[in-house]
Amino acid sequence: MTIRGRRPSIALLLFILFAIPLLAQDSTAVKVVGSNSAGSIFSAAVTASGVETALEYDFSGTQSGISAFCQNQAGIVVTGRALNASEASACTANAVQYHEILFGLDGYALIASPDVDFLTCLSSSELNLLIAPSAVSEDTTWSVINAAYPALPFDFVSMEAGTRAYDLVDAIINGDGFRSDTGLTPNYEVIVTTVAEGSGQLGLIPLGAALKAEGVKLLELNNGELGICVAPSAANVLNRSYTGSERLFAYVNSAQLAATAGLKDALTAVLSPDNQAVIETAGAVALGDTAAESLALLTDGTTGRVFSVDVDLFQPVPNTSGEVRVGGNAAASAFVKASMATFTQRNPGVTLTEKYLGAAAGARELCSGNLDIAITTAALTEEEAAACTALEIVTVPFELGVQNAVLVANSANDAFSCLTVEQIKQVWTASAEAPTTWDTVGVGSDATEIVLFALSKGDAALNLLVSKANGNASPAREDVNVNADVLYLGAAVGNVTGGVAVVTLAQAEELLSKGYAVKVLEIDGGDGCIAPSVDALTGGSYPFSQAVSLLVNQTSLAADGVQAALWTLLSNTNYVNIKAAGLVGLNIDTLIAKRQALQGLFADADLVEAEAFAAEAAAAATAAVEATVTPGQTIVPTIDPNATLVPPTTEPTVEVATVEPTVEEATTEPTTEAATVEPTVEATSTP
Repeated sequence: MTIRGRRPSIALLLFILFAIPLLAQDSTAVKVVGSNSAGSIFSAAVTASGVETALEYDFSGTQSGISAFCQNQAGIVVTGRALNASEASACTANAVQYHEILFGLDGYALIASPDVDFLTCLSSSELNLLIAPSAVSEDTTWSVINAAYPALPFDFVSMEAGTRAYDLVDAIINGDGFRSDTGLTPNYEVIVTTVAEGSGQLGLIPLGAALKAEGVKLLELNNGELGICVAPSAANVLNRSYTGSERLFAYVNSAQLAATAGLKDALTAVLSPDNQAVIETAGAVALGDTAAESLALLTDGTTGRVFSVDVDLFQPVPNTSGEVRVGGNAAASAFVKASMATFTQRNPGVTLTEKYLGAAAGARELCSGNLDIAITTAALTEEEAAACTALEIVTVPFELGVQNAVLVANSANDAFSCLTVEQIKQVWTASAEAPTTWDTVGVGSDATEIVLFALSKGDAALNLLVSKANGNASPAREDVNVNADVLYLGAAVGNVTGGVAVVTLAQAEELLSKGYAVKVLEIDGGDGCIAPSVDALTGGSYPFSQAVSLLVNQTSLAADGVQAALWTLLSNTNYVNIKAAGLVGLNIDTLIAKRQALQGLFADADLVEAEAFAAEAAAAATAAVEATVTPGQTIVPTIDPNATLVPPTTEPTVEVATVEPTVEEATTEPTTEAATVEPTVEATSTP
């Protein structure tokens, strides 16, 4: 027997079709969209927080998520990158205010077996030679990327497809995926063990796991833009120099944050030290002290960019033209000259005029209106400032960093650890009676030969050393050995008992970190021996240091060519010159803040130019009105005697309106004093 049920009513069907989905969906839930990889870490951290809040997750992609967020269709977007300029503009256009919450760091790292001791850094081109699909060969060896490397058999093990580490590397490898003999696994611990216990192995694992891995060699990645190899670390992810990384952001709609119960508490819990462990479990990197900065945004209500100020909103005008005039202190000009060579290569339409005739000449030329940018190591004198005032020239200072000269000696030479300025003057300055052994200048009792090294005869550190020791610009002795490779200098000094080289602080630290047999000498300028350090250099207690600044004509700051030239100085692509200059305070960690300050100066200069233009326009309009109507003038109408006058049928009403010309006056007059406009930079530890 078949049992048939009664047919449900239409009303019941409608209830089933529509009411149940409504019950399943919380209309008060905050929609969270964005990247699946970043979103999975975020949702895991929120769940682990234990805070009850209504969130609806839809991680269907970064681009679509940002679009929905900036159209007010989602309350939170989770991404593995910062909003770009156009996306931020879209949010602004739709009145979407947001908090930029940095909640973790992610990325990948490459690890190698201990016997891969010939390699410290890999570039993307070398990685392609090793792991691209086209690289499959039964006898692949490490020598495929460098013939000087041993023919050590090569094997590759990696996280499986679909993991973030795999996807990030796949994006820079030619072809689809990796070589077919790649060992794939979802477990990074298996990869670490395989690489640590194997020979010639290369492994790809999450960045967080790599920073904790033991028994393997952690490889640096070549940053093509900066021209340097960068080690994987949280600090290098934050300063954006490590290319195998991404920052994990949660952009939170400020209105929904305020209106949603429990949301602020949940985000606070995600950023707590205890809950950051959940992020590490996912293979990412916890923020450490930076989490407190992110947490402060929820407390004080700060909106807009905070952690992504490295997304440069300013872009130099392409194919710019005109003239850029640079001059000033010759001794401090090496970095600027090298950077200007890069600038002219990129901007062939600009005429560059360089006059490095000294500090006094530079100030004179600047205050005569003949320079746009002057390099200086001191503030303008009263007389120089008065000259600027006389021509209504406002100068804007911009600090670059502290130039320095540091001496490194053979670490086995116990005869000295500190030299006086007078001893340095005798040893390094050109003289017919230049000493040849250290005992003749009071260093040790043995006749140890003096052997001096520098990067070049025109090296900035060498020039600073000799000029500071003599109190004026003086030449170095002719027998200084030169080689442009600082590592060569380290090896040479380490092999010569009486060897001493002049380098920068950054170069000395590089030699020490790489194990060269050198030591850094202290300097006695009359107040005791002072070791070179960032504090000693910036504080002025170390004798061979000087602050280098630019003085820029404020009117010139509004010129496209000058803006492009200054931007080149501080761009990542100019980092080779920045590093070579060795200016303390000018490095990869400070470039972002300095570019921020520069953008502020450009905006200020553009405003001053606009106000001056408005004032000129107002004056011109006033003059035109005064030229049209002369006070007391009698206007006599001209009547044609042959004209036929026809009386109107009705009496017309004529209103005579008196219209006064309206002239807007500029509310702000341009400053004419030789003021020094200090850029305002908010001190933060944000990268």
